[in-house]
This record gives sequence, C-alpha cells and structure tokens, in this order.
Amino acid sequence: MWEEFIEKHKNIYERFGYLDVIVHDDLRIERKKLQRGRPKEEKSKSHRITVRLDDELYELLQKYCRAKNVSESEAIRKLILELKWKHF
Repeated sequence: MWEEFIEKHKNIYERFGYLDVIVHDDLRIERKKLQRGRPKEEKSKSHRITVRLDDELYELLQKYCRAKNVSESEAIRKLILELKWKHF
C-alpha cells in the first residue's frame, strides 16, 4: 500500500524526500497539499517604496550593509527606526 502511494507521488517524494500524509477515519489516505508562498509574518510589511541613489550614497549603503552583515532593506529599516529618537 505505501509503496504504491509513494510511487503515485514519486515526483514530490524525490524532490522533498518525504510526503505529508493524511489518514482519514475510514483509513483512506491522501497526500497533504503543499502550501504555496512564504509563511505569513506576524507583523507584515505591507508598504513598498522605491528610492533612487547616486553612486556615493549607494556605496555608503553597501559599506554599511557589509559592516553590519544585513540586507539593504534591513539596513534602511534600521536607519529609519533611528529617526524615532531624533527630535525634528
């Protein structure tokens, strides 16, 4: 029974090395469907902005990212959060 089930879903088994299986009360079995996309974060980032930088600013951002070992997006988020503590 299991060999037949694995053979039927061979492409998924070979790709992931396992199958998620649902066993119903009447002992029917089926493969659990794969979930698509990234898991949802608790605090979703729903706003997207685009910024144009000249070469000098872009290089400064790159140096900061390498020094702090963070992505460009994370670096910009951190720098914006620092504005909270500045008085305008």
